[in-house]
Formats: sequence, C-alpha cells, structure tokens
Amino acid sequence: MARERDTAGWRFLGRSSRGPGARCRKLGAVETRLAVGGVVLRDDGAVLLVKRGRPPRAGTWSLPGGKVEAGESIAEAVVREVLEETGVRVQAGQVVSVVTLAGEGALYEIHEVACELVEAQVSEPRAGDDAADVCWAHAEDLARRGLTREVLEVIRQARALRSCRPA
Repeated sequence: MARERDTAGWRFLGRSSRGPGARCRKLGAVETRLAVGGVVLRDDGAVLLVKRGRPPRAGTWSLPGGKVEAGESIAEAVVREVLEETGVRVQAGQVVSVVTLAGEGALYEIHEVACELVEAQVSEPRAGDDAADVCWAHAEDLARRGLTREVLEVIRQARALRSCRPA
C-alpha cells in the first residue's frame, strides 16, 4: 500500500521491491520516468550527498542521481549520474530500494543503488551537472541537511547491506 506525503509539491508514493520496469510509460495522463540514485558510502561511514540544482526537489539535499537515458542500464545510469554530479567514480552494486516520487505531471521510479568507490578519492567531490553543491556527510550531519525520511531510510538500508558483505 503506497503512502502519500506532499513535500514541496512532490508526493512520495512509496517503495517497491520489484525490479527495473519500462524506461518510460504512460499511466493515464501521467508519464512515468525511470531514474536512479546512488548511495555512495566511504569506509568512515560518510555518505555522498548533493544539493539538487533542478527539479525534482531543487534546493534540497539528497543522493546523487537522475534520469536513465535511452539504452542505458540502471548500473550504467547510476555510474554516469554520480560522476556527472560529483566527480566521484563508482561501481554500481545492488539495488537497495525502488522509490516512486510524483510531481510536475510525472512519476519518477527511482532505483536507489548501493555504489562502491572505484579508486581512492584524493580530492573532495565537486558539484557538477545539475548539482548546486556536494559533500560527504556523517550520520550526525544528516539531520541538519534536511534529508527526507525516505532518503534516510535508503541510506540505512544501504549501510545494512554493506555490513553484510564479505570482507
């Protein structure tokens, strides 16, 4: 059963455990767009965040990500989006959650993907593409960044998944 919560004109419609759907499909008069979010965790527990520069949710902190381009897989899209928005190179891992966000005449089916750094990050990440800002945030910093409950839950799930991986 989907929950609905209005957040600055956007409605969170719930989570799904189903796999990737069609790239784009019509539901009545509303277009559904496939999107990705990358959950990038450092060894010290910090998570990579971006301040959104464009809709959905412009001006808010969230996970890096964006729309899946035609012909791209979920993994290819998340690697590209994280690099474009932050300058950080990652490898896509497991889908942590699928979140549906509604607003501006469209539904976004966002596949939240756990990502691993592919090289030691020597410099700080840099905001690029449609990100207004970027940072590494520790658990104590997340609340002051104003992350939604849904984003906090995705981060929690990714941390739990990471703690279960073999050494």
